[in-house]
Amino acid sequence: MNRKIVVALVFLAIIAGIAWYLYLIPPGPAKDLGELEPVVLSVTSSLGSFLIGVTEPASRTIAAFSLHTISTKPKLSYVFASFSCNIRSQARDGIFIMKDKSTGDLLFEDGTWPASPSLDAPHWRSPGLPRLEFPTPVAGGQ
Repeated sequence: MNRKIVVALVFLAIIAGIAWYLYLIPPGPAKDLGELEPVVLSVTSSLGSFLIGVTEPASRTIAAFSLHTISTKPKLSYVFASFSCNIRSQARDGIFIMKDKSTGDLLFEDGTWPASPSLDAPHWRSPGLPRLEFPTPVAGGQ
């Protein structure tokens, strides 16, 4: 009887391990860049929380931001592996920038101000869009 319990537990552990592994596998890069827009918005929301938590400007690197995002949203790790990414920040404002890794073409820019349901600059769709102004203009010219 003990042998049956051990075999059942091993079998359950294997199934649980496979399920956990499949959960952690990030999806591959989207073939259609339109599918990436919600992903970029999610990364930008992660940038907002990163900028609040990391107040030292020298610590606001793309490597630190990548680690932050992967630790809080593991399924987004493929973004940093498949694309050339960068951030610009000042105080609590930031811009997430994504380029094609092989060509260097600018694909997306999205700012953390204010959080909006659409991308600020989907350059892949409208190549003539101007780059996002940074630092952000302050109301009243201050």
